[in-house]
Parts: sequence; C-alpha cells; structure tokens
Amino acid sequence: MKLDNAKWFVKQVLSMGFLRIFGMFFSLLVQIVLYRIYPAEMMGQYLVALGIAVFLAQISTLGASKLIIKKIAASNAMTLSSSYLMMSMMLVSLGCSISYFAYSVLVGAFQLPQILPIYGLFSMSLYFVFVAVFYGEGASGLAVFFQYIIQPFVFLCLSLYGFTSFTLIELFAISSAFCSMLAFLYLVKKGYRLRTALPKGSLKQFVEECSTYFGVMFAGLVATHLLLPLGAIWLSDESVALTGIIVRVCNVLFFTVTSVRLLLLPRMVKSYAKRDRKQLKELCQLGMTFPLLVWTLSVTFIIFFGGQILTVFGEQYSHGHNALIFGVFALLPAFAFGWCENLLIAQNIENKVLLASFASMIFSFVGVIVFTNQYQIVGFLAFILGAKSVYAILTWIFSRRLQQ
Repeated sequence: MKLDNAKWFVKQVLSMGFLRIFGMFFSLLVQIVLYRIYPAEMMGQYLVALGIAVFLAQISTLGASKLIIKKIAASNAMTLSSSYLMMSMMLVSLGCSISYFAYSVLVGAFQLPQILPIYGLFSMSLYFVFVAVFYGEGASGLAVFFQYIIQPFVFLCLSLYGFTSFTLIELFAISSAFCSMLAFLYLVKKGYRLRTALPKGSLKQFVEECSTYFGVMFAGLVATHLLLPLGAIWLSDESVALTGIIVRVCNVLFFTVTSVRLLLLPRMVKSYAKRDRKQLKELCQLGMTFPLLVWTLSVTFIIFFGGQILTVFGEQYSHGHNALIFGVFALLPAFAFGWCENLLIAQNIENKVLLASFASMIFSFVGVIVFTNQYQIVGFLAFILGAKSVYAILTWIFSRRLQQ
C-alpha cells in the first residue's frame, strides 16, 4: 500500500511537474517585467494595494473557497457538487457587499486608498472559488495553469499595452475577471449547473461549516496579505518593493509546494472515511518528503545565485541577497510540517486549525509592529514569513496524536 501511495503521488507530481515549474518561473517573469517597467515607488504602492485587495477578495468568500475543496472531494454526484458551487457563489455575493461597504467606511474615516470597484472585488472572489473547485475535483494541474500562467499572462499583457487610465491593481482585477469567465465556462462544460432549488437545510448547514473556515482564512490572510501594508508604515516605498520581491520568491516556492500538498487532501478525506489509518500515515510521510526536498534544492540555489536573482529585477535590489537567504530559512518549518493542516481538516478538527491560525496571526502582527522599525526588512521578513512556520509547527503539535 505504501508503494502504491508513493507511486500515485510521484505520478501526480510529475504529471504536473513541467507545468508547475513553468508556471512558477512564468509568474516570476511577470514580476520581473513589472519591476523593470515601473519605478520602485510605484511597485511598492502596487504591492500594498494588492495585499489589501487580495485580503478583501478572499474574506469575501466567507470561507467557501476553503470548504468547497473538501466538499467537492467528498461528493460523488455532479448535482451535489453543483449545489456547493451555487451556495459558494451566493456567499461571495453577500461577502463582497459586506466587505466593500466596510472598507468604504474605513476609506472615509481614515483616508485609506480606494483599491477596487465592487465588480473588481467580486470577480477576484469568484476566481478564488473556481480555482478551489479545480482542486476539489483533483484537477490541480488546471488550477496551477490558471493561477500561475493564464492570469499572470493576461495581467502582463494589460500592463504592457499601456492602459494608462487604469491602475496596476485594477488591471490585476480585470485579468482575474477574464480568468473567472474562462473557469466558469469550463465548469459549465464539465457539467456544473447553477441549481436554483437547493436541498432543504443545505444552505444553512453550508454556512455554518463555512464559519469555521472563515475564521481560519481570516487569521491566515491577516498574517500574510495585511502585514505588507502594515509594514509600509515603517518602510520606504523602495524597501517595500525589495521586500515584495523577497516575499514573492519565497511564496512562489512555498505555494508551489502547497498546491502539491492539496493533492493529498482529497485522498486523506477518503482514507479517513474508510478508517484506513495506515494509508493516512503514509500520505503524511509523502506530505513531508517532497517539500523538504524542494526546500533543500531551493536554499542551495539561492545561497549561490540569490544575488543574481535579485539583480534580474533591477540592479538596485542586489543588496537584498542576505535577506532573501534569511527568508527561505524562516520558511523551513512551514515546508516540513505544512501537511498537518490537511490532516486536521480531513479528520474534521478544524477548531485546532483555527487556533493555530489566530496564534500565528498574533505572533506576526506583534512582531511586525515591534521589530520592523528597528530591524527594517529583516525584522519584517522574520514575522511575515515566520508566521507560516509558527502556524505549521502548531498544526504539527495538534496533529501528533493523529499521526500515531
């Protein structure tokens, strides 16, 4: 059985290997082109706006973009999967209205920048839900194709062709809207239908289950997407731009591994339903081995060539080599223990995931506020990337009993 699981995992990874690697480098290429075209100050402002926009778009799903992966993975009927998609889109409509109104109030009260019109927020939220459906269907390759190739390519084209009446963040939202339409058309062709007659009580149950995932998502997003706007209080626009490069390089590596780990979640859910603890343990081992291998290769490459990587973005960023190495090392526990989140979710222990999320959020927020002013980029990286490692370590502690 262990050999079968290993063969399955290796086959799945290799089948998407070229696409995943190509997508990783292509998304970096888009960032490189943008950094070459636009001045550091403008890129710093764009990254702050992007952090706020992605945060608002993700929380506008009200947790549906997380729950739907598990629901569709466990579903064995297209009509049921269609119901989950329909309910998720209903929650997105509600969530966008609430998020946009709340942020508009904050804009007026604290003179914050107006990031996106409501249609831009809605399109980004739908995009996250549709990609989550791909993962739930086991079509991780398609999800990666949309995330790392199609959307960055459309965004790059819009940026290069000089739509001067739009800001960068608005062009990003337009590219997300285009990809949302493509993804929706694909799901319709696959058999998904927006059913108007939902099973009795299903919407209430779906919303109740989403509430836990919303808490997890909120804490995680605060610890990732809102920290850059917070750090910008003490960092110059140029430092924000350099920090954005380092975080982007680290996150490309991290989220590539995370998307591979999502391959394990549907199988973990099914193994738990069958009470097959042996297979569950084997899947956990696979969830650690591949990420650690990727981390080892990545840190070796960055130690020797990190300076050249930063120079590609611009000569003015080459001094951040040591900070880049530090950032990759800060992610080591996250690479090693990130699979523990899937194990807890598969066994319906979301309350521990929620606790770990809020603990890492508090850690990162306090750390950024206390140390960024004194230690600048290094102090900021220690907590924006270290938050992922704190979260992974806590989920590992909470799942120790389940691994035995």
